[in-house]
Amino acid sequence: MTKIEFVRAWHEKVQTETGMIFTNRNATVMYENFVNLMVSELKTHGKLSVSGMGIFKIKKRPPRKGRNPKTGETVNIPARKTIVFKMTEQLKQELN
Repeated sequence: MTKIEFVRAWHEKVQTETGMIFTNRNATVMYENFVNLMVSELKTHGKLSVSGMGIFKIKKRPPRKGRNPKTGETVNIPARKTIVFKMTEQLKQELN
């Protein structure tokens, strides 16, 4: 689902279920604020827990050797940070 699809679906759901005047623009602003808040929390604390969903954490990946598949040349891949997600048991059960 793309950002636009998500915002449209959210807009329709809120409008239908609550009868509130809720525009696509409102949904977009709320979505962007949510994403910005998640990024800020991850940068500050390295972890974000969303109740009923799971935990997002920053994981540090060490530098490693890789190989260019085209030339076969060995290349150094620098250390980097990535986000990992561990879902709650509740979410696991809903998905299975």
